[in-house]
Amino acid sequence: MIHGFKAHAKRLALEVRDELGLKLMDPFDPYELAALYGIQVIATSALLPERLPKDAVSGALVPNGTGAVIIDNDFEPSTRRRLTTSHEMSHVVLEHEFPASLVDEKGCRTRVGDQEDEATYLAGELVLPYDAAVKLAWQNAPDEIVARDFGISVRAAAWRMNSTGARKIVARARASRWGQP
Repeated sequence: MIHGFKAHAKRLALEVRDELGLKLMDPFDPYELAALYGIQVIATSALLPERLPKDAVSGALVPNGTGAVIIDNDFEPSTRRRLTTSHEMSHVVLEHEFPASLVDEKGCRTRVGDQEDEATYLAGELVLPYDAAVKLAWQNAPDEIVARDFGISVRAAAWRMNSTGARKIVARARASRWGQP
């Protein structure tokens, strides 16, 4: 990931959340952001008559004329879909370019440099900002409560609480200040 991107993403996520009128501890709705940006979200059930295979795409940002649409695998749990749509909207917010081809010669989705990592990081900041993760760590909030309050899966909550380092930061602060673990 590009040096300094994480700090940029943290600021950008807070700006985007502010655009939507969200406070730090409010859950993020990527569908509201898509509507704000004029991005249509199309459910896979509207395109395909049956459930996609488990290894099929969770979602995709697809060029459509001068804009784009998001394909949303509505056969997946809503918590997974919210994170996936947040990821796809992160590509939009970051103004990522579409690759010349969406798939490579093997039929796999094309990756463009650091764009996927950047979109994943920004999506994480949108659904659970760093400062919120630290606040929750101070409250000893379990992943299940974080997931419930932010509308994400328990797995995504654990990912954000761990990847931000929030729990380690709080544990070190407690240990240094009060001698507590």
